[in-house]
Amino acid sequence: MQQDSSAGDAMSTGPTCSIPEVARWFTAGVHLQEQDVLDRRATFTLVAGRWRAEAVAVKVAAENADLSSGRLDDAATRTRVVKAVASEAAFLSSLRHDNIVHLYGVTQHPGSGLPCLVLERLQESVEQ
Repeated sequence: MQQDSSAGDAMSTGPTCSIPEVARWFTAGVHLQEQDVLDRRATFTLVAGRWRAEAVAVKVAAENADLSSGRLDDAATRTRVVKAVASEAAFLSSLRHDNIVHLYGVTQHPGSGLPCLVLERLQESVEQ
């Protein structure tokens, strides 16, 4: 799937994002498949997803599980996650190289409402 020329161009129609810090990259219509974990790290989980009939990878902050279940409702944690995702989205959207995964946009987690990165899904892990 080709990346849009600008991460925000094709994402300005339809539902809007309730998080101003990431609204410019908002991508509507992303379906997370959280049972299909592609990778799990200390600070995030990479899960499969679908967007525009394409397979994508969705980078979900580790805090989503606690916020979605109600075990954690901390404004400071939400602020930290939003800033981290906004920073990473800004950085990734400025890069254009065949050896770097493409940022398609940002979506909101259906449980916690936190932002998640929508990324190009690689056919193989870089570790393989």
